[in-house]
Amino acid sequence: MNVLYFLVPLALILAAVGVAAFIWSVRSGQFDDVETPGVRVLFEDEKPAPANPDPEADLHVTSHDHGHQARPPQDGVDAEKGDQPT
Repeated sequence: MNVLYFLVPLALILAAVGVAAFIWSVRSGQFDDVETPGVRVLFEDEKPAPANPDPEADLHVTSHDHGHQARPPQDGVDAEKGDQPT
């Protein structure tokens, strides 16, 4: 019976904390939009922006690149084949 003198006030304090947390969440806008998070799963993520915004920087092969990197045609000459366009 003596334990009730401890448990009843503890239960009231926990209930008050829960009600206070609910009031805080409503006032801060946590429940403003309840439909969008459920539909957001259906949309694809946007592709991340390129790390280097300068398109010319990606066209030049540096000394640490070992693979073939295509370059755009220059002065009417196909850069990959080295011959004139037809």
